[in-house]
Amino acid sequence: MNTEPLLLDDHILTVPQVSKYLQISRSKLYYLVSRKQLPHLKLGRNIRIRQSDLMRWLNLQVEPASQIFAVRKTLIPNISFAFIMQAG
Repeated sequence: MNTEPLLLDDHILTVPQVSKYLQISRSKLYYLVSRKQLPHLKLGRNIRIRQSDLMRWLNLQVEPASQIFAVRKTLIPNISFAFIMQAG
């Protein structure tokens, strides 16, 4: 449980706001909350999510690149991302 004090400049977001931002359904967001996989506040029956908690949680969700990608990157180090996108 996050016990950090609430800062006045830390925005409090609703479920619809967070689901829209993450581009997932509200039911998926409620599922994450019910499984305690997403930090949240409960105000009575209302769920709220601090923006700082959401950003911290999102950063923890980033998966590292696979070994194959890392090897390819070392084989052709001067290729740009724009060139890869045009080739695809």
